[in-house]
Amino acid sequence: MLSRIANNLFWMGRYLERAESMTRFTKVNYFSALDGPIAISRDLALKAILRMNGTNLTDQSEEDTLQHVTFARDNGNSVISSVVAARENGRSARDVISAELWESINKYYHFVQDYKVDDYKKTHLFDFSQRANDMVTVIKGKVDSTLVHDETWDVIKAGLFVERAIQILRTVQIKYEDIEMLAKEDSSIAVRSYQVATLLDTLESFDISKRHCTGAPDLTSALQFLILQPEFPRSFLFCFDKVRFHIDRLSQAKYPAKDSVEYFIDKHLSRMKYMVVDEVETDVTGTITQLTNLMYEIAGKIEQQYMS
Repeated sequence: MLSRIANNLFWMGRYLERAESMTRFTKVNYFSALDGPIAISRDLALKAILRMNGTNLTDQSEEDTLQHVTFARDNGNSVISSVVAARENGRSARDVISAELWESINKYYHFVQDYKVDDYKKTHLFDFSQRANDMVTVIKGKVDSTLVHDETWDVIKAGLFVERAIQILRTVQIKYEDIEMLAKEDSSIAVRSYQVATLLDTLESFDISKRHCTGAPDLTSALQFLILQPEFPRSFLFCFDKVRFHIDRLSQAKYPAKDSVEYFIDKHLSRMKYMVVDEVETDVTGTITQLTNLMYEIAGKIEQQYMS
């Protein structure tokens, strides 16, 4: 595969996952503030949404905040910017992806482009978020069902899982900051539990986690499930292992060289598989920062080795 096309496919996967993550985070956290305890204000939710977006804006109105993270074209991390970038990368790799996949990406692009921003800011946030993420689900289905599972498929999937791992860590970090912030103002178990539940909801894991973790949701069980659960598709460890799977398929090296990305991934993945939740809880922010930097380093090594 030409390195340019591989790079387009890798980033197409990353931008699709990034747009989906931002859309879901905005929806869940905005509505959680409407339904939650009094201590959880809408202002707290809006600030969390801006931090998730990587934005340091202050004194933003509610409508301006929602518009900025979703439809601001001058914001490189907005949903519309990610969707446009995903489509451009898909268009550049049009020769190696299926017509069905391209059409689903194009439909997603036009849906976001044509959506009435004023409606979204006032009353249609839920409608937009639900329909947008349903479209991403269709796109991912087309990736799996309409492509030959060769190097094209592996590069797209590697991009998806790299970005999902990063977004999981960002979500956990933002909600952990909210939990710690609220603990200073209101130490009640109800407020803390509600924020943990919001964290799990944001990663579509609240219901399924209850079947694997005994008792009411708490931070320890949430960290265990979202970071160290090896069989849940929205856990960091699962995504990390899938990155290794797809890169190993691209490499096909029985004994990877010590300076290769395969060797680098295997070395760190082996350590992750023996990590326990107590290690994470000892320094949540430090652990998440370390793992996030690791994923960015892996993404850079993948691009350098396979796409330069």
